[in-house]
Amino acid sequence: MTQQYIYISSKFNSSDAPEGHENWYVMINAPYIKNQNWKLEIEKSRRNIIGKINTILGIDI
Repeated sequence: MTQQYIYISSKFNSSDAPEGHENWYVMINAPYIKNQNWKLEIEKSRRNIIGKINTILGIDI
């Protein structure tokens, strides 16, 4: 199971992004597993986190 973390510092410090924009830091921790198909796992994780962001925030990224 992966852990996801999203931090948007421009919500607290407007100088971190141009006016009208945001900066996103997205970190996905994954456990160490031998003989893993990392290309497949990366793609699955990418789709999962983008889907969660789209659903929770009601946006399409």
